[in-house]
Amino acid sequence: MSITQEMRYRDSVLRYAERHSVAKSAVKFNEPDKTIYRWRKRWLKAGKDIRALANGSRRPKSNPNTHTEAEITLIKNLRRRNPNIGLQDLWLKARTRGYTRTMQGLSKLLRRLGCKTEQQTIPSPSCRKKPIYNASKAPGDCVQIDVKEVLNFLKLAREKLNHQF
Repeated sequence: MSITQEMRYRDSVLRYAERHSVAKSAVKFNEPDKTIYRWRKRWLKAGKDIRALANGSRRPKSNPNTHTEAEITLIKNLRRRNPNIGLQDLWLKARTRGYTRTMQGLSKLLRRLGCKTEQQTIPSPSCRKKPIYNASKAPGDCVQIDVKEVLNFLKLAREKLNHQF
């Protein structure tokens, strides 16, 4: 671990506090007393080593809301027995068996376990929508033309031909 600028700054604050007082160093360096005392405690415990003034991890050591072992085994068993259902169906089945978390929490757990959250199979053919029209069997079945319009068109075409000659 390399010595950073921040560690050097904290070391200078503590050296000043040794010569004068914590209160004077707090005023001079514009740092709270509590912070200087906290640095000083770590610094003295390490034998006045500058590396003790490095920032530690802020990551929490535990999460009180993690899934319990019973919930994890329930989800694993449900996923093993129903590998092809989607996330919502899996969540609903788990709810009937005592799972109390949200669907987003279930999704996060499945991703952490390495399981897929998407539905694995396509819907059955009986679920597919049927076309709303009958397929055409011969040319011209799909187009519907009024006979009156066709006759008017033919009449106009004849008149144009007669005018040209």
